[in-house]
Amino acid sequence: MKYKPSVKQLTHDLMGTYNMRCMSTVNTYLHNEFVACLLNVETRIHSCEIHSAEFTALIESELQKLPRRNPLEDDFLQDHHLFGFFFNGLAGLESAVYGLAIMIGMSFPKEFPIKIPNQNPAPRTSADPEPWTLRDLTIKDVAARLRQTLPSAL
Repeated sequence: MKYKPSVKQLTHDLMGTYNMRCMSTVNTYLHNEFVACLLNVETRIHSCEIHSAEFTALIESELQKLPRRNPLEDDFLQDHHLFGFFFNGLAGLESAVYGLAIMIGMSFPKEFPIKIPNQNPAPRTSADPEPWTLRDLTIKDVAARLRQTLPSAL
């Protein structure tokens, strides 16, 4: 039987590996944000699994012509679980990209500077890239910055 680690185990392993490599040089605020991202991704994946199972069970009961409790309630629950699945999937993807941006910012602070709240920004030249503001970070921003800075990697 092939070993298939859980999302929780993968998250724990990734955090442990990253902690050993970088903890001595990493900003504590960014490290805490990164760990929060990993935990949020784990939570969102788990939530997707739950919504998927519930939605599938509702559809299967409908296909098997089982008696419905209340058609409006079943329709509401189907919509609720379908929306919950996609909403949590997108939120998990955004959290993963946010965590990726933080990890890249910690690993390459010169190429990917991150503006940390309540901290004076480091002096920069006109050639230095504009620091990322974590609050305004989007999937599109991260992809554009990666394409600009590391074109061969994408």
